[in-house]
Amino acid sequence: MEPISFSALYALLAASGFISFASYINSNTVTLEATVAEPLEREGYDKSVVEAVFMSEVTKIVSTPSLAAKPKISTAREKPVSVAAAELIKFDGALRTAQSYVGLDPPWLTASVIVDESNTSISFARDASRSLGGYVSVEQNYSSRVIVTGYSSGTGYFSFSASQADRKFDQMIRNSAWEAVRHLDPYYAALTGFVAGVQGGENVKAIRGELVAELQNQERVLVDADRALLNNLVAITYLLENDQASARQWFDKVVATDPSNPVGWLNLAFMDVQEDRFGAALDHVDKVIDVSYWPLTDHPKLLSSAYVTRGVALGELKRFEEAEEAFQTAIKYNPDTSSAYVYWARMARGRGQFREAEELQKLGEANERKFINYPEVALLYFWLTGEDEHQLQPRKSKAERL
Repeated sequence: MEPISFSALYALLAASGFISFASYINSNTVTLEATVAEPLEREGYDKSVVEAVFMSEVTKIVSTPSLAAKPKISTAREKPVSVAAAELIKFDGALRTAQSYVGLDPPWLTASVIVDESNTSISFARDASRSLGGYVSVEQNYSSRVIVTGYSSGTGYFSFSASQADRKFDQMIRNSAWEAVRHLDPYYAALTGFVAGVQGGENVKAIRGELVAELQNQERVLVDADRALLNNLVAITYLLENDQASARQWFDKVVATDPSNPVGWLNLAFMDVQEDRFGAALDHVDKVIDVSYWPLTDHPKLLSSAYVTRGVALGELKRFEEAEEAFQTAIKYNPDTSSAYVYWARMARGRGQFREAEELQKLGEANERKFINYPEVALLYFWLTGEDEHQLQPRKSKAERL
């Protein structure tokens, strides 16, 4: 069957409902087609192994918890029916044309694992337990590369290569997977690197340097939404160093770049409360929750964080009834919140309501067991402090008494 005929037939079947949406690649499911050099196949790195390692790493990257963005790509455990059928009859290229014809333009990747050079190392070691006095060890080493070509509607066509020596093939494949995501979804690649760096104890300045380098990268154009989110991560790195002035400058860049980004406004409100600018905090948080701006977000955890910030600001302004209402609304949006209970408890304790404060504190500590750390949202990454020195405290596994 000619490709054009295949496309026309596919379009007709799709339009008629004979091919369900689930039977073909949706608009963000990325597929990978790999070829492997024969020496590496003999090492056990055949096509299926390379594809499995590569796509497993992609899946891990785009599964990084985020409240600021949804991944632009997804992966599937099994290839959709039409993909398998098209590969079987050697019409996978025609399938892409057909899908484009019906309004789908899914991303795809091809990876070729090649061997640049190989060498054989021979070592002779004595073994006193053997009568022969020694034995010979022979090992074959390869210098290899993964050459990846890809496409997405957002980035267009791209290609790159990742190299590795000394038999670290798994690492080479994982590195190329990260680089592929960096082209297809630069923010999620950066977020994964940020989380891994912080959890691994990497120097904060080094983490920030990688983010700034990505912002200054001239190889491709970042969309405003991605640029704003990267600015936000840079700001968080300054908060990790308690450099609040620099953090504010970068949060300002977030909302200047993408005024529809709720996380930028939330983090500015967080800074306002931390710096005792409570009126400004209410102005910023209202951009997320006020109906006149709706809908900047409908994510319950973001809205809960907004109402928690609002509650803290109102409490500091001695508007206690409004503050309690804000904390109650935060709990309604996210019953698993620990922040709402902990800050409410702090306010109650400051008013001399010690029994109520203890009950609220216990609820906060119970919910802390369900806490998921979202480093993009300052309120979910640091505790707001009430002390004059205003030193931020990173959140730990247990709710603190503030």
